Parts: sequence; structure tokens; C-alpha cells
Amino acid sequence: MNKAIKKQKVERFIAMKPEAVLIIRLSLGLSQREFVKLLNGKLSQVTLVKYEKGNANKIQAHIAKNVASIAPKRLKVDAVLRNYKRFSMMHRGYMPRGRARKLQELSLKKTTKMQRKLWGRLGAMKANAKQRPTEQEMQIQNLLEKLKISYTTHELIESSGLKFNIDFVIRKGNRICFLEVSKRKHDISILAQAYGYRSRVLRETYPRAKFVAIFDEIPLGPSEILNKEFDLISDSNSLKVVEEFLLSF
Repeated sequence: MNKAIKKQKVERFIAMKPEAVLIIRLSLGLSQREFVKLLNGKLSQVTLVKYEKGNANKIQAHIAKNVASIAPKRLKVDAVLRNYKRFSMMHRGYMPRGRARKLQELSLKKTTKMQRKLWGRLGAMKANAKQRPTEQEMQIQNLLEKLKISYTTHELIESSGLKFNIDFVIRKGNRICFLEVSKRKHDISILAQAYGYRSRVLRETYPRAKFVAIFDEIPLGPSEILNKEFDLISDSNSLKVVEEFLLSF
């Protein structure tokens, strides 16, 4: 078949079946952002999502032509399935141990030990420079004092060459519990991913540590992310659950 004719058929197919863009993107192993960038901005990420979800009947001819121009000559089913799984996990915020390790190694390569120590000290200074604890932190402090549990606040904990500022650190003999609190309501999925990564790195040094996260509200998506990495997640209105967990810790 003439190459030009074959290309036209691909373009027509894409134009009539917008959801085909998803298969093309996955076969290329690209994220939505990378795919849009490859098309030089001729397609927005919002529109791409619309096409991939099948919420459009047609694609404009010039966009179909551009997508066809970068489509692979052969679609490998295994690659499509593998990339679908990979991007789905990233979308849900799950970070495989291998990726967490790669990010950690990259961070270590691009920074010196002195820089990490300096940033850690600066982070601690900023955290401790707060005029007063947040309302949530006061709730936790009152709870811990009521239970007569010793704790430290905004302690720098080191693991695998990285330092993390933890809201509350509780120690009982050779056991340790890291407790994070946040009243943030916007971009909470991103925050949950950051907490997930932090817990994975900390587990390298503290494999038997307990991790607790407390938010004002916990939407379903971030809740699924945190459940993978934390021993307990709770909202500020369910501190009885936190109390029971700490008593059993």
C-alpha cells in the first residue's frame, strides 16, 4: 500500500476515533504532558483528556494529521498495557519502590552532603520560627499530653542521606512513630504523594516505624494514596481513632 494512502487512512481513523489517541500515546510511552509537548502545543492537555476519555466525536483534521505523524509504525500491545499500568499508578499517586529509589539517587547525585545539611537546618529553622502552632497541631499536642506520651515537634529525621522535618515524632523504647498533620485543602493529592515518598525513604532506615497522617478533610483519591503508605490516616474530627492507635502503639 502506498505510504501516502496509508497515512491518510490513519489520519481519518484518528479523526473519527478520538480515543485512539490514548493508544498512540501509551505506545510511545509518553505522559499526557510529554505528548502535548511533542505536538508543539497544537493540542492542550485539557483537550487531550477529553479525547482519551471518548468525550468527543471527532478530532479536527489538522490535529489528527499531527498525531498521525508521530504515531509508531507498529503498536506493541505489551508496551501499551505496561505504560497504561505505569501511568495509572502515577495518576493514583502510587510510587513504586524502584522509582522512589531512583529519585533518591538522583537527589544524592545532584546535591552535596553539605547542601543537604544546610537545607535541612534552614528547613528546621523556618518550621520552628512559626509564631504559634496551628490549630491542628494544638489538637495533637493536647491529645499527646492528655495521654502522657512524650514527643518532639518539627524534628529533623535523616534517612539514606536525606533529612525530613516531621511534625511529631513519638518514641517508646525502640519503637518510633512519625505523625504528620495538615489543614491544606488544595492540591492535597500532590501533598499525599509527597508524604508517600517521604514514608518510603524513611522506611529504608526505620522499617518498623509507624506512620500517621491527619488532615482536615480526606478526599477519596488522596485517601487511597495515603492508605498505601501510612498505618493510619484520619481527619481532624476523628481523633478518637488516633487516640486508640497511639495507646496501642
